[in-house]
Amino acid sequence: MTSQHATPDRAAADDLLEGIDFGDTGADEASVAGSESDSERADSGPGRRAAGKARQPNIRPLIRRTAAKTVEITSAPPAQRRLLAAVLGCPDEVAVLATEVMCAQRGVTAVVSDLEEVAGSDPMEAGVIVASWERSRSNALWSLLAELGAVKGTRPPQDAKAAIAMARSALGLSDADKKSLAGVVTLARKS
Repeated sequence: MTSQHATPDRAAADDLLEGIDFGDTGADEASVAGSESDSERADSGPGRRAAGKARQPNIRPLIRRTAAKTVEITSAPPAQRRLLAAVLGCPDEVAVLATEVMCAQRGVTAVVSDLEEVAGSDPMEAGVIVASWERSRSNALWSLLAELGAVKGTRPPQDAKAAIAMARSALGLSDADKKSLAGVVTLARKS
């Protein structure tokens, strides 16, 4: 089923889709593509649809992109998948991760951007930056740093102590950690 002009991801997605039974979606392939039969067109007159018959969206491109994302996530290192799960706030299961990525709202990787901001800031200002954030934002950063192994235990209840700990950890990230975070941002993009 793979076409000659397919990219490796598209080819892998096509191969993955081949032979999968998606069950009864309530629409056959023709209606999913939005076509009507000749008799329906004749009955409904020019430019009209049969009563009660709504055009069904073509879901094949979405399924193909989701399958390609599944292949991409499957081939990612386990540590990157764990980080992606931490960023998305979901279990580290390939199917769940692919679904969450494809359904995620824009800005889902904001916590990675926050970490990069703190890691690239002046050491004297890093703690102040984190302390100025709302607790939910700093909690997300703590969770990501914990997944990286940069902080241990639970977040200190005092915001100032937590901000200092997060700033120190962010400033001390290794190049390997930064590379893993860049990989997570790539994995979190919709195909």
